[in-house]
Amino acid sequence: TEIKINDNGYGGLTIWYQDDNHWVNVLMYPAASLIRVLEDGDTVMGTTYTYSSSQHTWYDFKVVADAITGNLDLYINDEYVLTHTVSTSVRSGLSGVNNGNAGSYFDNFYLTQN
Repeated sequence: TEIKINDNGYGGLTIWYQDDNHWVNVLMYPAASLIRVLEDGDTVMGTTYTYSSSQHTWYDFKVVADAITGNLDLYINDEYVLTHTVSTSVRSGLSGVNNGNAGSYFDNFYLTQN
C-alpha cells in the first residue's frame, strides 16, 4: 500500500486478522521514529524497531508475510527494512489497513499470493 501519516498519527497494515483477539499489525509511527509490530488483542505483545520517517510524506509500505515460518519482511519504498518473526500461531485471516491518533491516508492497497 501507499501510506501518508498525519501529524502525531501512526498507520500500517493488519494481517492475519481473525477477530478482536487474534491479529497482527505492522505500523509506522513517524513522530516517534519507530516501526511497531503488535500481536493478539488480549495479550498484546509489541516489538518496537527504530526507524526514521517523516509525517505528511507518501511511502510505499509492503509486508511479505510467511504463514509457515511466521516471518514478516517489511519493505519501505522498495528497500528492505527488517524481518520480524511473530510468536502467535494464528497465521491466517483477513488483511487491511490500520491507523490511529491523527490518522493516515492510504492508496493502492493490494494483496498478492505466491
